[in-house]
Amino acid sequence: MIVKATIFGILLNIVFNYWFIKAGWQILGVALGTMLSRTAVGFVYLFFAVNKFFSSLKEKFLRSLELVLPFLLIGGGLIFLEYLFPAHGALTDEYVFVILKLLFLFCFSVFFLLRSKDIIKKIDFGFIKGG
Repeated sequence: MIVKATIFGILLNIVFNYWFIKAGWQILGVALGTMLSRTAVGFVYLFFAVNKFFSSLKEKFLRSLELVLPFLLIGGGLIFLEYLFPAHGALTDEYVFVILKLLFLFCFSVFFLLRSKDIIKKIDFGFIKGG
């Protein structure tokens, strides 16, 4: 499965890169194509992992949402910050903008790290012995 997903990702990357470069995006197109293909492969891995470990459709959906939601919220928040403070708009100092992004990432990351710590405590990995 891993080999097939990797080959799928490589082929998808080639197609996206070709398409975006042809569209005139140059190096940004290569970056976007790589990001999209890696995201697609990540969703393939997520699909197979959730299907292997969970049986009910509701549980599969909730676990998938629980794993994807942090990325959607943080990514959406960073995109919102980009539009809220455009590079050539009201806030032109790059250092202030980078600090705002880092503060945003820190605030959301701490919440999700604490949440995942509780989840990890509940998982029996099979090699951890109880006290």
